[in-house]
Amino acid sequence: MGQDSDDRRRTSSAGRIWQDHKDMVTQALRVSIPWFTFVNISFALIILFRHILISDFDKSISAQTGILPLIDDIMGSIIVFSFLILLFIYRLPARFTPLCLVMLLILSLMWSYCSYFFIVWWQLPFAWPLSVILMLTALAALYYHLPALLFFIVPLWLTALLASVQLNQYVNIRFLLVWLTLTTILIYGRFILQRWFDEAWLRYQENRMLIARLDVMAHQDALTGTANRRSME
Repeated sequence: MGQDSDDRRRTSSAGRIWQDHKDMVTQALRVSIPWFTFVNISFALIILFRHILISDFDKSISAQTGILPLIDDIMGSIIVFSFLILLFIYRLPARFTPLCLVMLLILSLMWSYCSYFFIVWWQLPFAWPLSVILMLTALAALYYHLPALLFFIVPLWLTALLASVQLNQYVNIRFLLVWLTLTTILIYGRFILQRWFDEAWLRYQENRMLIARLDVMAHQDALTGTANRRSME
């Protein structure tokens, strides 16, 4: 049974033909966007149903409690926008249209707004990890599409710095070192992932050229075709 699964996977990979680099990006989008939207929806649901997970959570918040209904509305909007992005990428031709990029930016701005309140006003312990996880998720899912990656990461990245300045009333040197370290991780991580992606594309092109060359050699004349059949037997 495992052998059959491996054979099917091999057959599927062999049957997939990418005409150009955009086709490879399209395939990557179809694989990574469902996971990216799943992460966003999961965190939105956790915050939306916080009453079930943590009893009396809202009562523990002493400042700016009037904004809680707005936070719930934003979480609902995040879920809706995540599904819309998934629909546009998975059902329509898999590419980031300008509309998809705008929705991605709105998604990031909604997370940034909530993260700012989580950090500055409520000082929730999960606020910083949430922002970092969202940025790393975007890096893993969108590294091969730089505009989409920047549209999602930059608002969260700037919000983290702005929230720290607002919280401490000045630029905290220790936080600045951590923030710069995160920036380095994001930039260098994207560089490494993109290099692997480009190497995979070059390897795919080389394999196609080799197959085409062998196919030409096999059909040069009848004698060559006979020899190839015998060698395969």
